[in-house]
Amino acid sequence: MVSYHRVRMLFALILLFSLCSTAPASSSQATSQALSHAVIDASGVLDNWQSLAIGSDGLGLIAYWDETAKVLKVAHCNDVACRTATITPLVTTTTEFGSIELTIGRDGLGKIIYNVGGQIFLAFCQNISCTSIQTKPIHSGGNSQLLIGSDSNPIIFSTTGSSPDNYQIKVSHCDDPQCQAITTTKLTDTLKTSSPLVAAIGSDGFPLILYYDNDLLQHMLIHCSDVACQQTTTSALPIATYQANTDSDMTIGSDGFPIITYKTIQFDQLGIIHCENILCTTYTNVYHDDFWLGTHPSVIINSDGLPLVSYSVDRNQRRDLYISRCLDLACNDITTHILDKTTWIGTQDMALGNDGLVLIAYHDLSRAQLRVIHCKDIACSEDGVNLFAQYAPMLMQTPTSMVVPINATAIPDQAVTTLGQVFFTTSISIPQPIPSGGRYVLAGNAQGTAPSIVDDKVVLKAGNQTIFEFEYGGTGTPNPTLVEVPNAIIESHIGQTITIEFRDVYGGRIQASTMYLVWIP
Repeated sequence: MVSYHRVRMLFALILLFSLCSTAPASSSQATSQALSHAVIDASGVLDNWQSLAIGSDGLGLIAYWDETAKVLKVAHCNDVACRTATITPLVTTTTEFGSIELTIGRDGLGKIIYNVGGQIFLAFCQNISCTSIQTKPIHSGGNSQLLIGSDSNPIIFSTTGSSPDNYQIKVSHCDDPQCQAITTTKLTDTLKTSSPLVAAIGSDGFPLILYYDNDLLQHMLIHCSDVACQQTTTSALPIATYQANTDSDMTIGSDGFPIITYKTIQFDQLGIIHCENILCTTYTNVYHDDFWLGTHPSVIINSDGLPLVSYSVDRNQRRDLYISRCLDLACNDITTHILDKTTWIGTQDMALGNDGLVLIAYHDLSRAQLRVIHCKDIACSEDGVNLFAQYAPMLMQTPTSMVVPINATAIPDQAVTTLGQVFFTTSISIPQPIPSGGRYVLAGNAQGTAPSIVDDKVVLKAGNQTIFEFEYGGTGTPNPTLVEVPNAIIESHIGQTITIEFRDVYGGRIQASTMYLVWIP
C-alpha cells in the first residue's frame, strides 16, 4: 500500500519539475529578477556616503550626500518597497563633507550624525519624514558613528586628530535625548587607523566599537561596561595579516554575540567573524574566496535570525552589487545572488523592513544616482528560487530549531512617561516552515533558557488584532518569566508578520529585558 506521504512527495516532485522547466534557471550566483529596483535621486548623486533606517511608520528613511549640489538630503520612502520617495534638502555646504549615519530614536524620529569641514553635527528630525531638522554641533572630528543607548540618549563615536597617523577615538554621550548636555571621553591613546568606525549596542545594553589598528594590523573591539562608555575593555582579534582589512561592519547575532564582516587585504575576499562571547575573546573566522570585493560589506540579521551580507564585487570593468545569505550563524555556508551588474556600485546600506524583507540603498556611481532595491523573499533571490520556495516546504525536512530576535537591547528601569505607554514596538516574521511539536517561549536569551521580563505587559498583534498578551506581574515588581506562547498562535501565523509591543499598565516604572521567540523541543 502506498502511503499518503509518498504520494504527496511524488506529486511535489512532479510539480517542482514542471515549474523548473519554465522558470528561469537558478544558481548560487544568479542575477535577480524578483526584485523591486527604484531610482530615488537622479540629480547627480556621486558621493559614497549614505545611511538607511526603517522609520517608526514602517517606511525607509535614507540620509545621503549629493556631491554635485553639496547638499545633505533625506529621502522618505512613500511605500514599503520604496518605489518612490519624498526628497528633502537639509544642509548645504561649500566645504568638505564626510561620514553620515542615521538612526531612529526612541521618540520614533530620525537622528543624523554628519561631518562638514572637520566638524561633527547631530541633526534631530522634527517629523517622521524628516522634512525639517534642528542641528547641534558636537566637536571637531572625522569619521563618526551614532547609536541610541539603552537610556534612550544619543551616543556619538568619532575619530579626532590631524591625520590617520595620530587619531584618537572619542565617545560623546548625550545626557538627555536632545543632547543639551554632553559627556565626552577619550577611548584610545593616539593610534593609526584609516578605517571607518563601526558601532552597535550589545546584548547587555552597552555599546561595542570596532576599528582597525594600522600598526597592529588587526581589528580591535572596545566593549563599554556602562551606557556612557566611562569604563571599557578592549579585545584584539588577531586574524592573519593577509586576511584582515580596514573595510568592516558589525551587527549583533541572534545568540547575542557580535558578527563582523570584513574585506581581506591580499585577495579582497569576504571574511566573516562569529564571536563566541560578547567580548569576542574567542571566535570563528571564515572567508569565501570566490569574490573580489570592491567596497566594504554591510551585515544585518535577517528575519530568519541568520546574517545577511551585501557588498560589491569588481569584475569585467564593473562593480556589481552582491548579497549573501548565511545558512548558519557562523556563515560557514552561504548562498549568493547578484542584485545589480549593470554599473559601478559605490557603498551600500541595508535594513530589515517591517514586512520581514530587506531594503538596500546604494550609490550607482556610473549614472550618478541613489538607488533602492526591495527584496521579494528572505534570500533576496531570483524568480526561479521564489517559485521553488512556494513548494519547497513539501520537500524540506522539518526544521529542528527556531530563534526569532525581538529585542536585542535591554531597556533599563526608568520612569514611565504616560500611563499605558507603549514604550517598545517591533515586527517579526514567523518562519516557514516551523519545527514540529515542542513549545514556543518568549525568552531572555537565544537559547530559550533565560526568563524574559517586561514592566508590565507584552502584546502580540496581527494587523490591529491582539492575538496574545502576557502580564509579568500586578501592581508590584514584575516577575521574570519564560512566557509560553500557544503553538496554535504560531502555527496560524506561519509566514506572516506580527507586531510586538511592550506596554505599561500601572504607571510608575518601565523596563524590559532582551527577548527572543524560541522553539523548545
